[in-house]
This record gives sequence, structure tokens and C-alpha cells, in this order.
Amino acid sequence: MSRLDAFDLLSGLRDNLGRWWDTATEVQHADATALLSLDGPRRHWLGRAKGYSKTRDVAGISVVVLLTQMASGEKGYVAASDADQAGLLRQSVAAFRANTPGLEADILVESRRIIAPRYGSELVILPADSAGSHGLRPKWLVVDELANWPDVEKHREFFDNLWAGLPKVADSRGVVITTAGAPGHFSRKIFDAARTDELWRVSDVHGPPPWADPGEIESERRRLFPARFARLWMNEWAEADDAIADPADVAAACTFQGPLAPEAGRRYICTLDLGKSHDRTVAVIAHPQREGEGTRIIVDRMQVWTPRPGHEVSLDDVRLWLVEFCRSYGARLHYDPSQAYLMVEQLRRAGIGCEEFTFTSGSVGLLATSIMQALRGRLLTLPDDEELKSEILNVRLRETSVNVLRIDHKSGKHDDRVIAVAMATHLLASGPRPIFSDYMEAYRREQENPTPVAPEDLLDAREFVPGIASMRGMLGY
Repeated sequence: MSRLDAFDLLSGLRDNLGRWWDTATEVQHADATALLSLDGPRRHWLGRAKGYSKTRDVAGISVVVLLTQMASGEKGYVAASDADQAGLLRQSVAAFRANTPGLEADILVESRRIIAPRYGSELVILPADSAGSHGLRPKWLVVDELANWPDVEKHREFFDNLWAGLPKVADSRGVVITTAGAPGHFSRKIFDAARTDELWRVSDVHGPPPWADPGEIESERRRLFPARFARLWMNEWAEADDAIADPADVAAACTFQGPLAPEAGRRYICTLDLGKSHDRTVAVIAHPQREGEGTRIIVDRMQVWTPRPGHEVSLDDVRLWLVEFCRSYGARLHYDPSQAYLMVEQLRRAGIGCEEFTFTSGSVGLLATSIMQALRGRLLTLPDDEELKSEILNVRLRETSVNVLRIDHKSGKHDDRVIAVAMATHLLASGPRPIFSDYMEAYRREQENPTPVAPEDLLDAREFVPGIASMRGMLGY
């Protein structure tokens, strides 16, 4: 087919959003024209922000290439960091196939292949976490979200092997579509080299897509760390942020003196960051409070145990405090399951509801995001404590892998208070839990547990729920 046929097909493509040509901007038209041209550069970098139709556009262009510019037996490849990301382009192709009249007869969409049976050409979907990039000869190569691939040798080698296959095929073309990433990521070297190489065309558009709702973008600006917002929505290369808050944010949060007394009808939780030999142990009791469209997190009470040189924190002291204050506030305990199994079992026998909070790279990233958003959004109320203020200001965020952050601290400083507060902030901002069921669970466990329990550890659920005795029959106890 001729070049004109390629553009005729492109202009007629439609999916569930409508006719591609009618909705595309000048930037999208220019990129599509360049990618389908057989006369210009054959290596392309398309840098756009999140939501700027990168995958949809290149999916449509890939359909056109498959049907009009690839000969029988030729293969193209779509490479992404994993199977889920790679499948996004496949889904877009399937949408074009389903909504464009006459296209169903020319395109077959399988789980890992997009086939043009009439012409004998195909696109292979290739996750970077799969084996086998050596020796491939792509006529058409799409690399999706390269700047967000894990920055590890395996993925760098996967890209290098694929891209090295392009010169083996006459008139081959390759395109990288991505938002910006961290300046230290291996993709930045590729981007910098492309900008000075005449074989490349670089289209690097900054800012959100023109159709994006400004209110939604501002909401994202408040929600995300500045560097992550810059990468995703501005398409700007940015290092991960350092501090979780500035002094003004911390001053606005740390406003009350002394612990707050428990109030009837409020939902409290207790979070525990346990350190024994070197780190401090910190317990926090907190509750949520609706404020406009957001949720304010109020830390009612904080207790810190500091180990003496050569000694561990007394778990008995920690346990007795938790029993007393989890009871008085009616709070459920959230703890790291990797520590203090015996103490937690004693707490459960005393009727304290306990729930594991497992620390993984993902959950620690959620903690970092939650406390940053609460501090910068002025939705966190804390005790006016100088050590707490100092700890928050000295905590730093470290990017352990692409877009995965963890809370860290400067040498000689601590982050124990911040971790305990971040746990409470994340858990309370994630949605309510039933209050009454905690006490029912405790009461049932007390009735069914045949193990002798020390008197000081016993819990009578009736202390916490007025009228519980009269409700037993209704609830089946």
C-alpha cells in the first residue's frame, strides 16, 4: 500500500472515544505524521505527560504500520516494563478494532500478538521481565514508558538488545514513548543522546494534556510529591524529593500541648513502631475528623521509650502502657508483625484488638506519601513537641527504585516518631473500620480462651460498650 493509504487509514480509526483524527491535537498529528513518514528520522522519542494519549496514539499508528508498511513475514515488537504495562497498547488496539468499520477482518488481537493475517505481518507484545531479546529483528519497535522501567542491569540490557536489532532491518523504525523520570535513570542518557543525534526526532512536550481539567491537575499537585508531580504531569525530569515538609508545614501541624483525653463516639487507633536495642519505641494514639472534603488526622497521645546504653526497651513497660491506653481510648493496635510476637499475644489475651501492619517497599512508600500529603495539606494535628518537630524536619525521602520512596533520616537522627505518626495517618485516611466489632471480638476471645490469664490482663468488654449486657441476646452471646 502507498503512504496515502496509511494516512487514510489513520484518519478513519475510531475507538470508544471517537474518531482519532478528529480529537487529536496539533502535537499528536505532527507526531503521527513523523512516525509514519518513510523519509525522515527513523528513531523517535515521544515525551508527554500522563494522560496525553501516548499509548492510544501509538497503538493506532502501530495498526496502520502493521497494515500498510510491513511486508509478509515481518515482525514488530511492543516492549514495556511488565506484562500489565505491555497489555495497555494491546487494549487500545482492540478498541480500535472493535469500533472501526471493516478493521475486524484485517486484525486479530491475541494475548501476546497482534496479527494481520491477510498481509502476514504481526506485532509481538514483549514484557521486559520475559526472556529473549537477543537476536530479534524488529521492523517496528515501540518501547513504552522507558523512564519508569526499573533501573537495573536486566532491564537496561533488555532495551539495549532490542534497540540494537533495528539496524539489522532495512527501513526499521523505533519509538520510545514515556513521561520523564529521574535524571539518574538510564533512560536519561538515551534522551540526551537522542537530542543531538540527527537519526532521532525528539518530541518532548511539557505540561498536562490540553483537555485535562485544571481542578484535577491542582488536586494532583497537592496529592503528589513535587518531583513526582513534575515527572507525571509536567513531563519534567526531577530527582525524588528530600524533605516531607517545610518548617511552616510543621509549625502549622504541631499546635497543642499535652495529650488529649478520649471522647465518646470517636474512632481511635494505636500504632506502634517498636525498637529494642538501638532505636526508640514509639506508640501513637490518633483519630480522624472530617474537615470539608478531607480528613484531618489528630494525634491525641504519643509515648516514646528510649533504650539506655547497653539495655533494651522494656517490653513489659510497653505492654502495660498499651493495655492501659488502648483500653481507655478503645483503640485497636497496629504493629509490625516481625517483632514482639509474645507481647502481642499477651495484649490479645488482655482483650486488646491487634492488627498486623507489614512493612514492605510498597507499604513504606504509602506511609511516606500519606504523611507528606497530610503535612503539606495542613490536615495533620500533632503535639507541640520540639523533638517531634526536629525529627520531621530531619527525615528524608529516599527513592529505592523508580517511583518507590521510603522514609529515611540523616545520620545521627531518628525517624521513629515519624513512622508511628505516618502509620496512623495512612490507616485513618484509608477509610473507617467497624468500632463495635473490635469489642465483640475481644469478648468472644475472652469467653473461648481456656488459658488462665493474670487478673491485671483481663478485659471485660462491658467496660467499653455501655449496655453490652442487655445486647448479648440480640447479638447471640
